[in-house]
Amino acid sequence: MAREAEEETRKSDGAIGWVLAAIWLSGVVFVRVTREDIPLTMLVIGSAFFIILIPAMKDVARSLDRFFASHFSDKAN
Repeated sequence: MAREAEEETRKSDGAIGWVLAAIWLSGVVFVRVTREDIPLTMLVIGSAFFIILIPAMKDVARSLDRFFASHFSDKAN
């Protein structure tokens, strides 16, 4: 039972990580295309910080998911 929950959490974390990476990449491309005055090295440094923060953002996303799931399941019942 615990093994199944751990596997589900790992799959969820992987999905959250890919979504966060896609959002960040689209933001970087948008900024690079629209703003010529921002150096590429600044975007690379920002990307490094983003990669470091992904585990913390996964925890926040998981907490929000639990909050909204419990909130909406209470409303449905």
